Amino acid sequence: MRIDRLFSRKRTILYLMYLMIFFIFWSLCGFFAAVVLTSVIILVNIFLFFLKKLQINQFNFPCEALLISAPKELRLEYFINSPSLFGISLEKSAKRFIFDKEGVIMCDYGGEIKDVIKIHYNPAYVCWFALINLNRYFNEKNEKYLENFWKQVNWLEKNRKEINNSNVWYYNFNYKIFGKELKSPWISAMAQGLAISVFCRAYKLTAAQKYIEIAKKAASIFEKETKDGGICVKINSGNLYQEYPINSIHVLDGFIFSLLGLYDLYLATKEEKYYDLFMKGINGLVNNLEKWDFKGYWSRATWHGIPLNGMYNKLNVILLEVLYYITNLRIFYDFAKKWSPDNLSIKKRLILILYWFFI
Repeated sequence: MRIDRLFSRKRTILYLMYLMIFFIFWSLCGFFAAVVLTSVIILVNIFLFFLKKLQINQFNFPCEALLISAPKELRLEYFINSPSLFGISLEKSAKRFIFDKEGVIMCDYGGEIKDVIKIHYNPAYVCWFALINLNRYFNEKNEKYLENFWKQVNWLEKNRKEINNSNVWYYNFNYKIFGKELKSPWISAMAQGLAISVFCRAYKLTAAQKYIEIAKKAASIFEKETKDGGICVKINSGNLYQEYPINSIHVLDGFIFSLLGLYDLYLATKEEKYYDLFMKGINGLVNNLEKWDFKGYWSRATWHGIPLNGMYNKLNVILLEVLYYITNLRIFYDFAKKWSPDNLSIKKRLILILYWFFI
């Protein structure tokens, strides 16, 4: 187990509580009884923790594909839907999410970042909130969801930065991920891809040319390598589009969200250059997909990293299903089936929990 996790703030407080309980029991019952009683409390807490992790929703997170075949035209509904992906919900989001006075979603990063200001806009979350509101609008025809969609679109339009004829959305805070430090401002292929999907739908709803032009300029950054300030890593077998612009960190879900954005743009414009960028990414993914595999039944956070939690693994499964419907490439179906939590044995669940807790 990593030392930084062993002595995290929460766990340090927990250890101090156990120590305090031990001394209370010692003063009341003697040393031996204190050891026994404190041990029982610790074991009960460990049991409850494992029981919670074994609950099915920890593995089979609610997320679904809204696609059963390759679309020939841009769809207004996004490819996937989930009632609580990333903790973002149209009913009650996680406490870390708040809204500004314009109704745009923000995230309180708390101890995750060292910046003095902890509350920031995350462009990918703004895009995701826009897309799930649009999905809900088409299901329920309630105008408030369409209004929420446009609030996020307006923020994205106002806060894009044009760099060398590319539209980008910056993350304006320092962030440490998998031991690597990202210095503000930084960009993300995931945010770029989701933003393209949002603006393609804004264009389809209104026919306003400005929206598709924003999407096109957002796609041009996919041609630029990370070493040159872009989001692409070029390899012999194709391209990798980086959720985090660091060559050594490859995150699967962010990569696929970026691919779906490029595919949306191709459907909206029918311009082959966007399909070419999409297929270069598909080739890079096909030739490296096994590097995200954990023991043949789950997905990893990064190449050769630890296994993902239930939410992100289910997201990977659904995203691969969507790519299978779009490309008809069997490898995506096979890995989606292999990583599906539906038939996960108790033994495999315990192995995953041990990794999550002790590694």
